[in-house]
Amino acid sequence: MTDISGRPDVPGSGAGISVRVVAAYAIGVALLLGLVELQPRTGADVAVLAPPWSSPSSAAAIVAGADGDIVGGTRWPFVIVAHARTSQFVAAAYAKGAWFVFDAGVLAGCRQPKAGAAPQ
Repeated sequence: MTDISGRPDVPGSGAGISVRVVAAYAIGVALLLGLVELQPRTGADVAVLAPPWSSPSSAAAIVAGADGDIVGGTRWPFVIVAHARTSQFVAAAYAKGAWFVFDAGVLAGCRQPKAGAAPQ
């Protein structure tokens, strides 16, 4: 194993930071930033992920039960885009069985086109 400068890292010598430690830190920071980016913003549309083996109506039932409005579907029948009517929508969606609720902006290229919309 080598430290950042490329010199051998002698165990117990405390010489330099291990490449593995730096890589693990970088991966951890990237994952944390990714999770922060996925957090729903107030007033923004959210994507609701239902269990993948559930019927397409399950995601819609989760949104309706959490007091939200369905905005549209996605390429996957177990993910639906919704708009919250209340500030408690995310917590209510989890209570109704959602696996994950995240910012729908992440799915910009995965939404189903509206009927009659021109292809882009």
